[in-house]
Parts: sequence; C-alpha cells; structure tokens
Amino acid sequence: MLALLTASVQVSADDTQIVINEIQVTNIDQFIDLSYNYGGWIELYNPTSEPVNVGSWVVSDNVGNTHKLVSNEGTVPAGGFMTIWFDHSTRDTQYSAQAYKQVSFKLQYEGGIITLSDASGKVIDSQSYPPAIQRASYARTTDGGDTWSFTGEPTPAASNNGSTFATEQLPMPEIDHDATVY
Repeated sequence: MLALLTASVQVSADDTQIVINEIQVTNIDQFIDLSYNYGGWIELYNPTSEPVNVGSWVVSDNVGNTHKLVSNEGTVPAGGFMTIWFDHSTRDTQYSAQAYKQVSFKLQYEGGIITLSDASGKVIDSQSYPPAIQRASYARTTDGGDTWSFTGEPTPAASNNGSTFATEQLPMPEIDHDATVY
C-alpha cells in the first residue's frame, strides 16, 4: 500500500511499475468503503504483465513522515487495479484482513499531493491534485497516461478508459438578488 503526500515530485510511469491512476477526495455518496462509510480513495494501476506486491509500501500525507501507514500485504494484479480508502480505518475491527486497504487520515479537500514510496523510502509515484469537486474524481484520462482531468464517472478498481472527462470547469454562480420569500 502506498501513498505519501509530498511536495511536487513527479515520477513517470516509465520509471515505475505502479502508478496512481485516480483520486476521489469527496466521495459523499457514491462508493462505500470497507468500514461501511463514504471515504475518499486513490486507485493504483499496474501496467505490467506481472503482479506487484505492495506489502510494506508507505502511505502518508506528510512530506516529512514517510511512515504514516505501512502495509504488510496487498498485491496489484498484472494489468489491474487496487483501491486504497482514506478517512477511516478498520485495523482494530473484525475486518482487519482488509485493513491494509484503509488509511486513517483524510485527503485534503483544498488539494494536495499523494506520493507513493516503497519500504526503503524510494518514491514510486507522486501526483498533485487540485481542489476537489463533489461526486467527481481526478483521474488519468487513459490508464497510466500523462494527462489528468476531472470525471463525473469515477471508476475505483476499474479502468478509466472510456470515461468522459471535463474540458473546463465553469465558475461558481454569482447571486445577484437578495434572499426573499416568493
């Protein structure tokens, strides 16, 4: 399991096996996590033809703390995906077998950076993300590709290929009349 929030480190998919493929910060009512809540999540993608064991990889939201969460298990299948859930933890519950897929801290609504690193601290992948939009994810427009955009069709643990992506975000509406009863 991996994810470490850091400064603006970018590692290309050519240098690594696993990439961060999708980020949903404000999952307010779409996908239920392992603790039966609507937690934020990131999706990992393995573009290789071999499964990759991510045991002992690190998840953190703090540049200086590369050991916020260490996983002891978990494999991303060849050509497959893994979802890591945020906001809740099941480590001390009856669902502990799935606890490695849950992180107890939250992704930042205002935007941030997720960095994946292995047990030695080597950065595997890093991706900054913009302020969140409810019911939308920030995702690679093609699995493992370099172009990112928002989609109203989040796909945790599934391909982003075929999703519809936004080309622009409209400004927030401006209210031009005082409130009143009609």
